[in-house]
Amino acid sequence: MKTKAMKIEGSGWVYLSTTGKIKVIHNHEIRFDILLLIDWWEHAWALDYQSDKIWSIMNWDLFN
Repeated sequence: MKTKAMKIEGSGWVYLSTTGKIKVIHNHEIRFDILLLIDWWEHAWALDYQSDKIWSIMNWDLFN
């Protein structure tokens, strides 16, 4: 998930689908297979976390 998210230039979302695949959403596309979604739009994290984005605050051990 981190690899796909870090490849997003600009804004978008990265998510775990109900099939177990990691996918990316650009341009407000509607998806119906979202299990876990991370908002990668700058306004969601920039003021609080700057360039560290979401990785320092997510408890990734929950997914092991």
